Amino acid sequence: MTRYHKFALAAGFVLAMALTFSCSSDDGNDNPQPPVVAISSSDGSSSSGGGSSSGGGSSSSGGGSSSGGGSSSSGGGSSNSNNACVESWGVETHATCEAAGVEKETCTGVTRPIPQLEWGHWVITEQATSTTHARGYRVCPNNDRDEKDDLTICGTDLSNVYAPEEEFCQDGTNKVLELCGSATYTATQFCQSGTNAVKSLCGGDTYTSAQFCYNNSKVGNFCGDNPQELYNPDLYECKQNSNGIYLKGGITDSRDGNHYEAVLIGTQVWMAENLNYAVSGSCYSNNTSYCTTYGRLYNWTTAISVCPSGWHLPNNAEWNVLMKFVNPSCSDDSNCADAGKELKATSGWNNNGNGTDDYGFSALPGGNGNSGGGFDSAGDVGDWWSASEYNSYFAYYRYMSSNHANVYYHDYGKSYLYSVRCLQDSP
Repeated sequence: MTRYHKFALAAGFVLAMALTFSCSSDDGNDNPQPPVVAISSSDGSSSSGGGSSSGGGSSSSGGGSSSGGGSSSSGGGSSNSNNACVESWGVETHATCEAAGVEKETCTGVTRPIPQLEWGHWVITEQATSTTHARGYRVCPNNDRDEKDDLTICGTDLSNVYAPEEEFCQDGTNKVLELCGSATYTATQFCQSGTNAVKSLCGGDTYTSAQFCYNNSKVGNFCGDNPQELYNPDLYECKQNSNGIYLKGGITDSRDGNHYEAVLIGTQVWMAENLNYAVSGSCYSNNTSYCTTYGRLYNWTTAISVCPSGWHLPNNAEWNVLMKFVNPSCSDDSNCADAGKELKATSGWNNNGNGTDDYGFSALPGGNGNSGGGFDSAGDVGDWWSASEYNSYFAYYRYMSSNHANVYYHDYGKSYLYSVRCLQDSP
């Protein structure tokens, strides 16, 4: 037995003797009530209890011994990283001899209750005054006693005390709470589990390190490893097995009922598919199988007005925002290295030219066409119009190739037929 355990046993014995009451074999007399000990709680209240015998001099069928029992009530659980007391406990009141759940002292048949308490609740053995500290103890799951002689008063209730090296008295609430690492926090904050970081509540809610608080009101989950930008969880969702943050419900074109997925990339909401709205001369000579896979192809004059209401053909500046979000080192109105790999779909490109589709853009190689009805390069090249003009005859576009990881910037004749990606109008 270590010196500590000898000291703890002696201290327990002294306390037990202070609570000693007669517990002899059947002598025809009632057992006296054990003394009441105040039990501090973290909300400033205190509880106390005492057991009672079954009544004067009555005997059971098995003999004439008196009997009694203690009552118990359950309490909530909490955890503390600074101590072994991390389990949920019930609060057991004082009880008479032989009562279930009461620890026996070995010396004179005396019993003493084991107050099983939430972390931060203390059994007061020497009450605090306005000028002194309280003495008290709590019991850990292994029944070791955690004894303190410097418990500090929280508020005006002398039984509402705390251990300042592990706990604090929260301003304005007089609640005894566990320190967050070494820091205190207010009623509008919380201690984030696993990080010991003090965070502001999100609309009254806590959240984990794998979550974020949107606009100080909504808790959302990050979407994959890349990207981890914030978004309104009421409007968007992270699709399974994808890093893309998609508009809930997508977009349905009221003109023909076609439905399109739409994805949030940074601050922009893009259609995650090429437009497939039928107008004269679009698509691959009306080859519907190509249209279903790749969307339709449009000349520039048609492209600038073909997107559904609330959406538009992006100009060069808007394409630049997308490029810089994918690769911040890219310059305006220029080729963007490696952006194609991250924007291309994970299948559908020839020559193993598929991308990683990190953002849900899912670019597919719809090829191109001309006003004479010729179409080619489907599976190899994807070309997308920009709303920005070079001059009266030429306009800008972006394109990707199955043979390269870049997104290229160029201009070409407005009569050529390219794909269209619609961008949601700014709110």
